[in-house]
Parts: sequence; C-alpha cells; structure tokens
Amino acid sequence: MDTLPHEVIEHIISFLVPNLVEPLREPYEKASKPSPNIRLLTPVATTSSRLAAAVERWTFRHIRINSDELSEFAKLFTPSRRASLTNLTYTIILPSYDEDAAIRAESPEERAANDEAYTRAIHALFNLLSDWEKEDPNLPRRLSLDINHPESPSDRPWPSKYAPWNANSVTDWSTIHEGRYLHSYISLNRPETLPVLQRVTRLNMLRPEERYAYRNTRPTVPVFLAMKLPSIEEFNFSVDDDEKRFPQIRRQNREDIANLLQGLSLPSLKRIDFDFTLRRFRDEAATPPALHEQGATDLLSSTIHNFALSHNLMDLTLTGVFDITLIRPLGSMSTTRWPNLQFFDIHLHINTPAGGWYFVAPSAQAPAYAPPMAPMAPMAYAPPIPMAVNNIIQAIPPAAAEDAQFDHSNLHDEIFSFIQEARYSHLTPVRVFRGTINTTTMVPFVNAYADALTQMPSLKSSMLGCQIEDDTYDGEPGWFTFAYFAPCGNAKKNPSTKVCPNCRRGTTRELVTWLLGWTPSEALMDKFRSLQADTHPEPLIEKDMATYLRDRGMGPEPHREETRPLHGPMALLPPADPDDITTLTTMDDLDPWVAGADDSDYDDEDHESHEHDEEEGEDEVDVNDEAQEWHEATAGHYIHAGDENEGDEAHEANHIGYDGDESEGDNDNENSDDGGSDGESEDGGVELLNFPLNGAL
Repeated sequence: MDTLPHEVIEHIISFLVPNLVEPLREPYEKASKPSPNIRLLTPVATTSSRLAAAVERWTFRHIRINSDELSEFAKLFTPSRRASLTNLTYTIILPSYDEDAAIRAESPEERAANDEAYTRAIHALFNLLSDWEKEDPNLPRRLSLDINHPESPSDRPWPSKYAPWNANSVTDWSTIHEGRYLHSYISLNRPETLPVLQRVTRLNMLRPEERYAYRNTRPTVPVFLAMKLPSIEEFNFSVDDDEKRFPQIRRQNREDIANLLQGLSLPSLKRIDFDFTLRRFRDEAATPPALHEQGATDLLSSTIHNFALSHNLMDLTLTGVFDITLIRPLGSMSTTRWPNLQFFDIHLHINTPAGGWYFVAPSAQAPAYAPPMAPMAPMAYAPPIPMAVNNIIQAIPPAAAEDAQFDHSNLHDEIFSFIQEARYSHLTPVRVFRGTINTTTMVPFVNAYADALTQMPSLKSSMLGCQIEDDTYDGEPGWFTFAYFAPCGNAKKNPSTKVCPNCRRGTTRELVTWLLGWTPSEALMDKFRSLQADTHPEPLIEKDMATYLRDRGMGPEPHREETRPLHGPMALLPPADPDDITTLTTMDDLDPWVAGADDSDYDDEDHESHEHDEEEGEDEVDVNDEAQEWHEATAGHYIHAGDENEGDEAHEANHIGYDGDESEGDNDNENSDDGGSDGESEDGGVELLNFPLNGAL
C-alpha cells in the first residue's frame, strides 16, 4: 500500500465511500432518512497510514456544525486535518425561550439577547479560523463558508412553505411558529473587531427554501462578513426585503446595505448572487410602499450597479425590487463595458421601488375587484386568560381597539393573529390580475437591459425574468422573459440534437421570449438581434418560451398555485451527472476520530488537493482554475429537491445556459463538492445529506 501512487489510493477510497446522491447547493434541505454512516470507513483507516490520510480527506472535507459544537470541532481539527476542510456549514444557535414566549412576538430585550448570541458565535468562528491561518500560513485558500440563518432550540417552524393565513389552517395554537420572529432582524455587533480571513474563497448566506418564514439577519450582515474576507471569489446571499407591516424598517435596511456596499472592495470576486427576498403580493389591488423619496431613484439599485461594475465579474445574478438604475447609469445610456461577464440574470419582482407596478391588468379585461381595503387597525392587548387559556391561543382574535397602537418596540404586547399578518403582508384578500406589462415602467427597463447586453462581449447567456400570478395562458409559462443564448462549442458534438447536454445551448445564437401579449418595437428587437453578431455570424433563432421548452423535450410547464413555476424554465438547466457524489459529515459522524485525535502529520502529498483534469470546450475562457471549478457545478447543485412542490421563489434553479461549452460534465469531484452544503435536521443534531433530483424524500 505504501508504494501505491496517491491518485490510486484516492480512487480506492472513492469506491468505499457510501453511495451518496447528487449534491445540492441548498444548505437547508431536510432528510427523511439518516445520512450514511462515516463510521463504516473506520476499519479502513486503521490498516495503513496512507489509507488513514485518504479516509480523513473524505471525512473532513465537508463539515456541518452548530455554534454550540464549535469547541468540539476545534479539538477535532488538529493541524494535520485542517487542510482537508474545503466546505464548512455553520448554524448559529440562539437562546431558548419558554411556552409563554412562544405565543407572542419577541420583545426588544429578547432581540438584543439574540443579537449578542449571534455576534459571539460569529466572532468565535472567525477567531478560530484566524488562529488556524496564523498557525499554518500555508493552508490552502479554498474554504467555502456557508452560514445558515440562525435558529433557537425552542423554535417550532410551520411545517409547510405556505403560511397558515386562515384559522382553519392551524390546529396547534400553543405556538405562533415563525410569527414570534416575523418582524425581528438580528444584528451583528462589533463587526469591525472581526479578524481578516485569507483562506475563505466563497461566502454563502442563503435562505431556507422549504419554509415560509425564518429568522432574519439584517441585510448588512453578509456585507460586514465579506469585508473581512478579501480573497472571496464568490459571494451569494439571500436577505429579507419583505417587511410590509413596518415599511420604515424595510427602507432603512435597503439604505444601510446600499451604503455598506459602496465601501466594499473584493479584488478576487468573480461571481455574485444577491437575492433580496420579497414574498409575492396576493392582493394586487394594494399599493406597494415607496422605498425612496418621490422623484428620486433607488439607492440600492444604483449601488449594486456600481458595485458590479467595479469588480471583474464573470457571473452576476440579481433578484429583488429594482429600478432602471440597476443596469443604466444615471443620466446616460449604458455604454460602460462589462468585458468578462458571461452569465447575467435579473429576476425582477412585479412592483417598483417607487411604489408602482411593472405589470397592469390586461386591457381587454378590467379587474372586477373592489377598491383596496383600508389598513387593518392593530389589536389591543387583552389579558391572557380570555385569549390564551392554558397557553392555547384562540383561532379568532378579539376585535381591534381603535385607540390602540403597536409599533416595533411593543409588538410583544400584541395578541398575534395569522389573519392580521396576512392583511399586513397583502396576502389577503386574493386579488390577482396583473398580466400585461406596464409600458411606462417596464419598457424602459427592457430597453436598458438590451443596451447593457450590447456591452458584454463575453456573454454566454442572460435572462431578464419576472414571475407573475396570471392564469391567462392556461398551461403555458407564467413569467415574462427575455433570454439570450450564445452558441456553445460542445453543441456541435451532438449532431442529432445540436444541443449541448451540459448547458442546453445550441449551435447558433438564440433569443427566447415570453412577452404576455406585448409586441416590442422593431428598434428594441434589433438591439437583441444584433447581440454578438460580429463574433457569432450564425443566424439568430427567435423562439417563444413555450416552443423552446417543447424543443428541449420539456413542453410547457403547468401554472398552478400548488406548483408555481420558477423565475425561469427548469428546462434551461443542465442535466445532473449521476457520478457527481460527495461526502458530507456531521460532528456525530466524527465520534470515532474524537478519542484518537492527535497531532500526527502525514506526508505532504497526502494532504494535497487532488484535482481531475477537465476537457476544455471550444469557447473556453481562461479564468482562475479554482473559481472555474466551482462555476462548473452540475445541475444537482442548483435544483431544489424538497417535497414534490417546488419552492415559492427558488432562484438557484434558474441559472440558464450554465457552463456547457467549458466542460463536458467531467467535473472536478473535490471542487464540485465545494458547492454542496446540505441537509438539516430539525433537532440539535445536524445531518449532511444530499437528495436525488427526483425529489423522493
């Protein structure tokens, strides 16, 4: 065994690792089955020091821990093991609370305690990783850090991604589920005292797709952390932009993150995915809140534009409520070059930051709805005995008192009501009718988008998409879309389909649209038709989205409330590679190593990262190797595979035309694994488990 090459030993171990399924990028997926037991490899590790080193590289590659496990994690990761760690998923545990607190919103004191608990957990993690770097300056710079939304052991999440917005939905009234922290935003205190970490090259702070609500951090938290990670090449976050009851909090959150982004500089940054999550209005007769002063433009949109331009990005994905300054500089046409941008997606919500809408009712169909209802008055506090007998909340709240006022500081004194919160969130009454573009707001945005694409010479795919709640086109796509695809070099290797199996792009330029009955001007269409005509002289093919899906063997996606379509078509995703597997480990799995943890080092070659060569496509662009390997993850990293219904706003699954001409699917095992941060158990223990794309949980 001692004479075998390092690569052969790694290959042997790959056959002994339990047969896991395709990795997912989602860090919150829950498992219905226990994860494969890494203890099965313990006997192998005892037969040879070189086999032990190889087993540990598999075992310690992807680790998921809670913040209360950090001390055990630190003891287990001796210096000889730290180089094996490529992905760390960290969930911060907040203080517990009692049954009485479970039926009311958090008080200011409880919010402050959560802020401090979160702050200490972040500081503890950063201090530990900083100590590692000081002890061994030669640790490889390839650590992916996933920080989940925090949670308390006392939290009892609603067991569905659809909220209980009527009394008949709820059978257990001993808790208000996510209602306790629906309007709480956790702050990171003393961010300036965090140490700088050079080893981290990717930061993910994503939201749980399978939940309706979750504990939120302030949107500034991911940016504060990124300021301490100068080596990151990929920066992805999902932050809440959905505070409808207290709009001043939402406006302040947007302003704060915009101001912070203005001072953020990340020289190595190549890819960003910023998701400002807004839950869809179900009452489209309501007036959205204005997020900036009248006559001004949206500070967040213009700041993101400037931030993206100031970095040498290859991949840019943005989701949220934005205005035209997201893609067009103030007072000018978009003539700024984006020389290296290859993938550019915008998932736009249907309302504007100015308090308007990008979509209106179809002209031939006036909405037969009542005028918008007046805001619901807050309910006065009532003594707990009539309303909460034995900690059981009554389904029907008491009548609202006209003179009672509740704000963010005394929300804990209010009797919580799902029905009332639904009204604040514009989820009831259900009045959905906006299915045609508003030419005043949407047409200028599309024009600016077309202008921006003309300044992207390296572009491979791009999509402007807007999901709508409209059943006018029964059984057909329910989103507004402009999508452009450059030719893929690998498509020529499939003469029968002329489609690359990895990215689903073809041999010629394609323009795919779904315009909901709108006819653009010829001048606008000519901007799209001229894209890359000088570098790709093949004729441009124009298709509507339904035709495109059928050509790819998918057919039109049904538009049903139970399985609402995503921002973009699932058919635009590459197929999964069944050979792409990863090993994911929890602290419980590592028990066999705890007792025997020591500082013994193996040969240096045993701790070097082993990377498989990839076949380069005809359109290969020379970029940083490690970043490119992350970028070439298979579709399994991006498809939400929870229950049989897709998540409401799953944005990872929509990355169109991804990476086909750079690889034929022979992904690097180690670095494609870096994209997978995975399952979550509901109790204190955690499970790192991936799921097959058939959604069988």
